[in-house]
Amino acid sequence: MISEPKILKFARMRKIAILFITTIFLWSCETEFEVNAPWKDVTIIYGLLEANKDTQYVKVYRAFLGQEDALMMASYPDSIYYNSEEVKVHLNEYTPSGILNNTIVLKDTLLGEFAAINGASSIPNKAYYFSEPLNDAYDYELIVAKKDTIRALTSLVEDKLIDESDNSINFMSFTNPDNYGNMRLSWDNLINGVAYEVKIRFFYEEFLNIQNGYSFGIDSIEWRLYFGVDEFELDYGGESFFSNVANQIIANDSIKRLPRDLKIIFTVAGQELYDYYEYSQPSFSVLLEKPEYEGNIEGGYGVFSSRIQQEITRNLHFISKQRLEVDPYTEDLNFFN
Repeated sequence: MISEPKILKFARMRKIAILFITTIFLWSCETEFEVNAPWKDVTIIYGLLEANKDTQYVKVYRAFLGQEDALMMASYPDSIYYNSEEVKVHLNEYTPSGILNNTIVLKDTLLGEFAAINGASSIPNKAYYFSEPLNDAYDYELIVAKKDTIRALTSLVEDKLIDESDNSINFMSFTNPDNYGNMRLSWDNLINGVAYEVKIRFFYEEFLNIQNGYSFGIDSIEWRLYFGVDEFELDYGGESFFSNVANQIIANDSIKRLPRDLKIIFTVAGQELYDYYEYSQPSFSVLLEKPEYEGNIEGGYGVFSSRIQQEITRNLHFISKQRLEVDPYTEDLNFFN
């Protein structure tokens, strides 16, 4: 589902605290300050279309402002969501020549609840969804129709197998198995793909550390190999694999572990998603405030973009499996084969 980042500070408020002691004594205690701006309908949208998904979700929020604690106000659904009668959401599909090919009506649904925080009530997780297939050669315009109309246009990241290799992965040298080797990954540059993230997930099964000990089940650990915009090939040092395994698995003498497969996870972001990610990073500028984020939401705030996620299973080479038993990083984790 939609991955969900921090909400931008769309309703800007400035706290002014002028602490001049003499002023405190001179001014009347009844002086009042209006810290809240007049109410304004501000729409916030988060949506990531994925051409290889069966169901797509879009989040539509309303900004809120008031005298109460923000968490308490957010726990009231009508503070952050529009009523179904107030808003209609649909998606226009355009061919490469700009011709309207289809209009998809989105329905609202609840996807569980956000947990309660600091005494506030739990918050319903409301979204709009559709299940019609998407075409990665087409453009898609989101329309949120209420008293005014919010629009956002995006192109889809190409739905194409990004890595077709089926070789097992070995983190040790083939010519000298006592030395670490390099894992090389390469991938295609996808149409409308701007930023590429590559992660690796290592699966292992845990057993009670006795003869014929029963299985506790399969577990996994995961870490990032790469994130960037201009590389389509990666050399990953074998030593890093063993050090990451050691850093994420806690040694326990009562448990032994059987190494399983690997998954290589590719995530490819569209332009608007990458722009939003870049804006959300900490600023080291001497300026106290960032300029207001200018996304692709006409009449509102947020991000409407696309991405592709692919998970490719690869075997862990038996040389690397054997190395897990004796490697200095992992020898105390009780791997066996």
